[in-house]
Parts: sequence; structure tokens; C-alpha cells
Amino acid sequence: FVTSNWLNQEEIYQLDGQGLRSFTYLPGPAIYSAMLSMPGDSIWVYDQQEAAWYCWKTAGEKPGKLLLNKASMKNIVLADAKFIGGYIWLSTYNHGLLQYKAENRVNKFAGSLSNGIMPETLTEICVDPVDKTQFWIGSRGGGLILWDVQKGLQRIYTVEDGLPNNTIYCILPDKAGKIWCSTNKGIFRFDRTTGLVTAFEKTDGLPGNEFNRAHKFRFPDGRLAFGGLDGYTIFNPSDFDSSPTTGNVPLFLTGLQINNEIQDANLSNSFIKEPLSSLAEIRLPYNKNYLRFEFAALLFNQPQKTKYRYQLEGADAGWVENGTLNIASYSALRPGRYTFRMNATDNNGRWSDAVKEIAVMIAPPFWAAWWAYIMYALVGMLLFRAYFKFRERQLKTAQNLAFEKREALRLREVDELKDRFFSNITHEFRTPLTLIINPLEKLGQDPSLSDVALNTIQTAQRNSKQLLRLINEFLDFSKLNDGKLKLKLSAGELTLFTADCVQSFETAAKEKKVSLGFSYSSVEGYYLFDEEKWGKIISNLLSNALKFTPVNGTVSVFLSGRCDEQIQLEVKDNGPGIPVEEQKKIFNRFYQVDHSAIPAYGGTGIGLSLVKELAELMEGTIELQSTPGVATSFLISIPMKKLEANQSMLLPATAIATKKEVDEAEQDAPLVLVVEDNDELRSFLVEAMRSHYRVAEAADGLKAWDMILQELPDIVISDVMMPGQDGFDLCRTCKTDNRTAHIGFILLTSKAAHDARLTGLGTGADDYITKPFNLQELEFRSANLLSLQQQTRFWLQAQLMSTDPPGQLPTVTDPFLLQLYQEMDAKLDDSELGVDYLCKTMAMSRSTLNRKLKSLLDISANDLIRQHRLQKAASLISSGLDISTVAYQVGFSSPSYFSQCFKEKYGITPSEYISRES
Repeated sequence: FVTSNWLNQEEIYQLDGQGLRSFTYLPGPAIYSAMLSMPGDSIWVYDQQEAAWYCWKTAGEKPGKLLLNKASMKNIVLADAKFIGGYIWLSTYNHGLLQYKAENRVNKFAGSLSNGIMPETLTEICVDPVDKTQFWIGSRGGGLILWDVQKGLQRIYTVEDGLPNNTIYCILPDKAGKIWCSTNKGIFRFDRTTGLVTAFEKTDGLPGNEFNRAHKFRFPDGRLAFGGLDGYTIFNPSDFDSSPTTGNVPLFLTGLQINNEIQDANLSNSFIKEPLSSLAEIRLPYNKNYLRFEFAALLFNQPQKTKYRYQLEGADAGWVENGTLNIASYSALRPGRYTFRMNATDNNGRWSDAVKEIAVMIAPPFWAAWWAYIMYALVGMLLFRAYFKFRERQLKTAQNLAFEKREALRLREVDELKDRFFSNITHEFRTPLTLIINPLEKLGQDPSLSDVALNTIQTAQRNSKQLLRLINEFLDFSKLNDGKLKLKLSAGELTLFTADCVQSFETAAKEKKVSLGFSYSSVEGYYLFDEEKWGKIISNLLSNALKFTPVNGTVSVFLSGRCDEQIQLEVKDNGPGIPVEEQKKIFNRFYQVDHSAIPAYGGTGIGLSLVKELAELMEGTIELQSTPGVATSFLISIPMKKLEANQSMLLPATAIATKKEVDEAEQDAPLVLVVEDNDELRSFLVEAMRSHYRVAEAADGLKAWDMILQELPDIVISDVMMPGQDGFDLCRTCKTDNRTAHIGFILLTSKAAHDARLTGLGTGADDYITKPFNLQELEFRSANLLSLQQQTRFWLQAQLMSTDPPGQLPTVTDPFLLQLYQEMDAKLDDSELGVDYLCKTMAMSRSTLNRKLKSLLDISANDLIRQHRLQKAASLISSGLDISTVAYQVGFSSPSYFSQCFKEKYGITPSEYISRES
């Protein structure tokens, strides 16, 4: 051992069987900080001042000197040294554990486990008494450390494992292989085989709780000595291996509460009638199932150290260790049989072999008794029989209803068969009529025919067309009966369309020498209407008017618009008129006014009926005003929505204009791109969608793709048939590009065939709408698609933008975000990682990248980089890395700035996060 004399000079002594001997030859002024015994009984002493080892083979000879590399030992203060496993192991006060090898090399060792990290401030080293390839290391505040020569750090024991204090000053093994350590809070014994820690403090007879560094000694007879502030503590470890109370600690029940009421044999309302000390069984009703047991061990030496455990068999799966607390509580116990068991530790902290047991029986309520279950079974059988009878009556009723339903279906099928037969026959008429009309038209163009033959052909041609019109009307009636005739609204100029319909009757009017006129008022512009049905209304009214107007008569058509979006069509003629008594029947199907005096006026009686039903289908009305011998007027009123014209309707087909008429407060509204080569339809769609969204427009697919890359709209509504690039190719390009794959795509086309629809959906389109379409349907489909995108955005934000530090990184499935995260990970440790690098690797401009991230995560690129760094840092910290290493690995310039950003993001510092995780 090393000591200082009265001149404060370092001296070295050796205690052997012959006594205490002083080392004769000592070097000059030296500071000895470590001494160890080497193979061959040589003694090595480390000089802290010279960074050198002095080696003695005997106490009377001069030592050898072995210099170390001062650079490797600079500022290192040794605490202890031991030769173990062929190496010299050095514990230091400021650099952790070192290993001295040949050639003056010193290796520093570090390690980490789930329960801690290898501390830097170490004290003594002690070879394990059983396994010589392992040794124990004390530390200041880091606990007791077990180290393996080959495997490194094995375990760190702390106060969480039962140690009284984490500062270990001295370590000594006893003859039984147990480890004894002095600390700042007494002395403890550690059993390396069981992990049991037994602590001794001043209350156990120690002179004091605080001990000193290097103050230890093991006597030849096995006694151990530890020095502290209050003197030396000398004891024999074998005295602690046995105890008169070991294995048989008396334990008694000292208190019992049932439903918070104290139980005692002396209380009149108590459920127990014998003393608690001799209680072996407790019987209780079902509603007295809240129990509280109090018990105590009859150990009067240090009772505050006695630990207890208990178990209620039937409720607890195993023993419940309760520390020094001797109370057990149970609530809402189910009826049944239980056994309450109690156990305590002896003076040495071992569990006693004696276990106190008390039987607990809780009786079931009357409704859970055995006879109650028999009654339940009888009632169940009666209910089942009643249900069976009810079900039998129900099945009979259902059979009767099914029979009546089948009869009704049979009658309906008969009606449908009749209608189908009528429709099929009507359809079959079209083929021979086509073979009649086409040859007649060809014959009418033959110049070699005489006038008589030509007139005959024209008469046949006119009547064949009339027959075709009647057949079409029959088919319309068939659709009306089946409810299959639907409105197909489209945008157009109502005035021009009506004028064209009227003009088609000019030839017939001239042949009959009837004056046909058309005028209009307040109906300029575009309207939404069903062209086919509107044309049939005009044709039937004009056909009837020309039929009943005499030679040199007049037929006038007047179209007008009202302020309440009602369009009125008036067809007026000066024919014979309709008698008053027949005016109410004129719109009945197959009804005809009696004009027997004029045979040429014959008809089928379905024209006006069809006009009335078509007007009602369009939510309109028809009125008749007729004065016999003077005039007849039919007035149609139908609601039609007018489309306001705008500047874009005058632009050429290749023009592209971005509409930004949304108020400043609506700049965050979704952006919709309308791609349509028809100027009028494109303008109509732009005006219709502008009331809800920001709208941009393009006239062909090539220019639309440039706009998609530049603006990144939320939805694209595109036509299919367009010059340059059609809608299918545009959709496929958009959906296969990671930059634009998130954009919703709606194809709008007149191709209603099933193959065309499959082709559109196969390109990745989110929806497919055929023309003519309903505007409200388009608006609803667009809103639903935007809602789905918003829900997807919320889901991505919940997955990737958590406000709590993640234990592990979230999983990314979106292809664009996956590529973006991979690019960030590639340069995450570079503090210069920024938006410009991401724009270059992703082949996107800064504004496009920010818009893409805004649409997916509602976050900017800079914020995403910082967030990913912090998430990655939290994951690395959870894996066990220290804060400084993590800060530099994720690209922060300093650990302090990293801690500041971490706290701003998650509300806690990295150190607090480590504490919370541990």
C-alpha cells in the first residue's frame, strides 16, 4: 500500500507473513495513484506525475521504469489498476475504463445497456471471486458495473436493482463469493448468483453511513474492514449467513375491513366471530365483496425493513410484492372460493417459508343460485316454444305475401311483354322504312322522270317520313311508360336552335301557301335545355298548325323569355279552331277532334299528348287558347337556366387563360383546371366552377400538361377528344409522374361505350363522366374527390407529422414522399441540406415543390427538412445514442441548437425525452 510520511512524501509498504516492510529504493518526488500485483509476484506502481510504471520484484531492490506515452495519458487521473485476463485494466476518475496493452498502447472502453451507459467517473476494480474473466468496477453516481474481459460491459446495477446508493467507493469479496461494497449510504452485500442486495446502515449498527475511497482491508481470517468518516467498520461476513428467524417468520392478520367497515369479534355487526389472530375462514354474502387486509410479521429487529407479499388465489395470478406496506385491498370480487396468502422477509431480506392462509368464500346472489338457473332454463324453453309458434305464423304470412307478389309480378311481366312486343315491332318498322325512304330520295333525284312520276314519288316520300315520325313518337311513349325517358341537358343558343326547327317547315308551308313566321324577345345567349325533346315539341306543334291552317293562312311562332327563368313558346295559327267542349280532351292520348268534313285533317291523336308529357318531363306547362273559326294558340312555358356569356367565349381554340377572380380571402380555395377544346363548353364549365373554386383553363392536352406542372391543381376536368394530346394520354402522363400523381382527374367525354370507360379508368382517372352531363352531378363528383384528397392529406399528416417524439420513424408509402425522404436521408448529416438540393434531385422548381408538399402535408419544404431531422433524432436517441452524436448525425451545427429546436417541436428537451423513455 502507498502512504505519506510526516514530510508529506510518498512511501510504499508491503505486508506479508513476516510483517510490514518498507520499499527501500523509491524514485524522486512522485505521485503514486495506482498499485497492482503482476504475475511473478512483482509489484507495479504508477507515477501520475511522470506517466510511468515502476516495477519491483522485491522490496529491497531498485525498481524498473516503464514510460507511457504522455499524450495518451494526458489529463487522465487513475483510480485503480488490476491485472486481469492478461491485460492491465485501469479505472479513472475522468475517462472511464482503460486497457493497457503492450507497446504502450492504451485503449478506452465504453458501452451501453438498456438500463444505463458506462459512466466516466470510476473508482475501484475488484476481480470476481468466482469467474476470473470478469471483474467489478465501482463508480461515482453510476452504480456497480460488471465487465467481462472478452465480451465487455455485462450489467450495471443501480438503486433500481436494490442498491442503497449509486456511488461505490470500495469493493471486497468474502470467502462465500459474495461482493461487499461501501457507499455514501452504508454498506451492502451483493449475491452475484441470485442478484439479492442486502443493505446495512447506521441503524443496523454502523458507526456512520458515509465511507471513504480506498479505505478497505481483508484480514487473513476472512474479516472485512471499511473506513468512513466515523472510523473503521470491521465485521465477519459469515456472521450474516444465518439467522434464528430464517425460513420461519411468524405472520398474523392485524386488521380486516369489509365494505369499509372494521371487523372484530367484539363488534355486534361483524361478520367474523373469532379473534383475527386465529381466523382461518371468512364467509360473506355476494354484496360484501370489498375486502381490506392488514397483517404484520413478528420481527422486532428493524421491522421497517421487513417486506411483504400477498396473493388472493382465484383473483391474483401470482404473488403481489408490496414492499414494506402490509395492506392488501380487493374490490368487487365475484362470488366464489378464494384463499388469501401472506408472506414476509426475514432479517436478511429472504422470503420466509411460513405462509399465512385464510379461506374466503363469497356466496352467490339468489338469482345466481342453482335453482335459479333451473328456472331460467324452464323460462327459456317456454320462450323458445312461443317463438317457434310465432315464427310458424310468420312463415305462413310470408308465404301468402310471396304468392301474391309472384302473381303481381306475373301480371307485370305480361304487361312488360306486351310493351316489349309493341316496342320491338315499332323498331322493326324502321328497317323497311329506311329501305323505302332511301330509294325514294334516289328516285326523286332522277331527271328522266316525268312531273307526274316525280309528284307521286314526293308524296310517297313525305308520307314515309311522316310514318317514321309516328314510329319515333310511339317509341317515346314506350320510354315514358317505362320511366326511361330522361332529360339530357346541354348548353346552346336557344334562339338559333328554335329558328332552325321552324325553318325546316318552310318548304311544307310554301307548298300549302301558308305564311310561316318566327320572332323572339329577351332570349339571347346560351341556355341549358334538352335539344331532342325541345325539337320534338316544336315539330309536333308546327305539324298540327300547318295541317289545320287553310291555304293562304298564317302560322306564327314567338319565343320569349321572362325574368323568372321561364321560356315561353307560342305557336299560333288561323285554322278552324277547336270547339270549347273538346279543348279539355285535346291532350288525351289517341284523342282526335272530329273534322269529318275535312278528311285531310286525319291523324293518330298522339302528337299533342306527347307534347304535353314532354313539357311536364321538363317541369313545364302547356296551355290552349282557341276561338273556333278565328285562331288557335298553344303556349308552352318551361324553366331554363341561362348561361352568362364571358370574354373567353371569343378567344381562339388555342388560347389559354388562368382565371384568378377569387377574392383575397379565397386564395386557399382548391384549384381546378378545365381542359376542353370547345370554347363555349369550356367557358360554361369555368363559369360554373368559379363560384366554388379557383379555376384555370386550357384548350388542349399539351398546354394543359405545362400548366399542370406549373400550377399543380387539385383537380383536372379534361375532355378526351382534343388536338395534340388527348385526355387519355394526359391522364396517363399525370398519374405516372410522382410530381403530379396526387392530382384528382375527371375525364369528360361523349364516349359512353364500355370499352372507352375501361380505357379511361385504366389510365388512372378518378372518375369518368359522359356527355351530355348534369352540371350538379359534376359539381358533386368534384366535391367528393376534393373531400377524399383532404381526408388523405389529414391521414398523411397524422402519420408523418406527430407532435410527440416518435420511438421509431413512421412508414412512408406515397411514392413521391418516399423518394423525397430517401433524398433527405442521403444528406441528413450535412447541415447545408436545403430546398435547393431537394429541387435539384427531384427535378422540380422551388415553387412547384412547395405546392406539392402543401397539397400532400400542408407544410413547406424547409419545415419538412427540420421535422424529418427531429424525427430521425428522436429515433436515434431511443436507440441509445447520446445527444451530441445524434445532433451531428442529423445535420445540426451544435448540440445546443439541436436541443432548442427539439424543445420547440416536442415541448421537452432531449434529456427529458431520454429520462421519459428510460
